[in-house]
Amino acid sequence: MGRLNQFKSFDDAKLYLTDHVMYKYGWTAENKVKKAATFVRHIKRKYI
Repeated sequence: MGRLNQFKSFDDAKLYLTDHVMYKYGWTAENKVKKAATFVRHIKRKYI
């Protein structure tokens, strides 16, 4: 979370998530997709 707080835009945060977090934590697994999408929506709210 600390790293995500350093980004100035949602696009930068999303790029970080897709490049460094998504595969590391298996967000593409069928049982994690919904939770990952919810997490990303929460992150997006920070930048609105």
